[in-house]
Amino acid sequence: MDSYIIDKETKRGVHVSVQVEEPLPMPYTHALSVYEEMRKGAKLMKDDQKRDILVWEGFMTHLFDGLGLATPTYTSILGHLKRMGCINQLRRGGSTTKSLWELCAKPTEDLFRDSVARSKPTTKTAQLEQQVAQLNQRLTSIENALRSGGVALS
Repeated sequence: MDSYIIDKETKRGVHVSVQVEEPLPMPYTHALSVYEEMRKGAKLMKDDQKRDILVWEGFMTHLFDGLGLATPTYTSILGHLKRMGCINQLRRGGSTTKSLWELCAKPTEDLFRDSVARSKPTTKTAQLEQQVAQLNQRLTSIENALRSGGVALS
């Protein structure tokens, strides 16, 4: 948590110095809550290389509802967790299919600050590059879902 010091002289000439701690940003506390809730229900599994990984399986919307988080925050919070390297989606869920998520690292304030800095493109070119990357990720997810459903893609 960041803190700063306020130095002030009162009307009576008394010098006062107070250290003030800035509260954590709400998106960070929400991301931490989501991660911790996922961790509570996670199980140890083996990945393709036979390494132990921590995996949560469930309906992300139900998890958010259970934490009292509004649906519009879903994309933002998961985006922060992904950019921080805290979670990795192993399987996309649906209305009747639970999603699978690997839990990679607990969120920290430093990881959060870095993810916020990386999520803000500074130039038009950077914005377009980010949009293309996001669209590419979405297309890959759609293609993978189609393939897993038995649809042949050329």
